[in-house]
Amino acid sequence: MSTGTHITEVYDALIALLKQRVPGVAVESLTDQQFDERNGRLLAKPPAVFLALRDEQLDRRRDHTATTYQSAQTFLAVCGALVLRSTEEQRVGALELLQKVCDALAGARLTLPSSANRAQVVLGAVRLAQFDEEGTWYELQFTVDSVAQYSGAAAA
Repeated sequence: MSTGTHITEVYDALIALLKQRVPGVAVESLTDQQFDERNGRLLAKPPAVFLALRDEQLDRRRDHTATTYQSAQTFLAVCGALVLRSTEEQRVGALELLQKVCDALAGARLTLPSSANRAQVVLGAVRLAQFDEEGTWYELQFTVDSVAQYSGAAAA
């Protein structure tokens, strides 16, 4: 039986955690409705936090069957604010939202239905993602570390 860390479960747990700890802000998965991939621009209206999976690294653990892995799923949390009074207030608003997201995620342990282990959130880099008339957006990169166990059905 596979007890891998299912990405949809991680998304659901992250969204629930952020909705609870950062109230009053839209928290969703990033989709093509909020992002114009062709132009590389966010189209959504801030304030909001959007999550996207960037990649997953699986490192084999000491396991002769090659079915147990250390999983590190890298996510992006894109945090944005829009303040019409001034660009400085807009920047400050986006940074304050980013700080709330960092506080909510730092060291969090996610309980996932498919795993007996709890996945831990580890913060990474921050960068300016977009700054224009649509708002100021910062991007937080973070990883969700867990153990993934797969059935290895094809190895039999």
